[in-house]
Amino acid sequence: MPISTLALLVSAATYQRTRARDQHAEAVKVAVRQTSSPMCCGHDASSSTVQVENGTDRPLRGVCLVTADHTALLYNVLQPGITDHEHFPGPIDAHHAAVVWRDHDGRWWARHLSNQGLYRGGRIPGIGRMRAVTQAKRAALPPSS
Repeated sequence: MPISTLALLVSAATYQRTRARDQHAEAVKVAVRQTSSPMCCGHDASSSTVQVENGTDRPLRGVCLVTADHTALLYNVLQPGITDHEHFPGPIDAHHAAVVWRDHDGRWWARHLSNQGLYRGGRIPGIGRMRAVTQAKRAALPPSS
């Protein structure tokens, strides 16, 4: 193998590693949490609240709350630097729930509500395959607003 071909392969591999690292660095800036605030936005304490913070410099697309059984579209687009929340009737089992989104490059990410684990594509522990949950019927678990 000529040196120039080997150099090109090493350069491509280094670029891919750097790009994956940069994408992960963006994704860790997305924070999610489940809160219970007794009288927020006119909702009582029996509702569950899911908060999403986009700390990245780019918009998030297709932001959904997913559980083992349901998928609810929270935001079509969540702009950079925005923190927002949605209310849901009754409790949400945080051990089996995650917030899923698509980044600027089209990659799917998920952050688990209970352990705050960050996942890129693939399987979300306790919930299932990310592709299956994002293709599920949206708004099966509608916000109560």
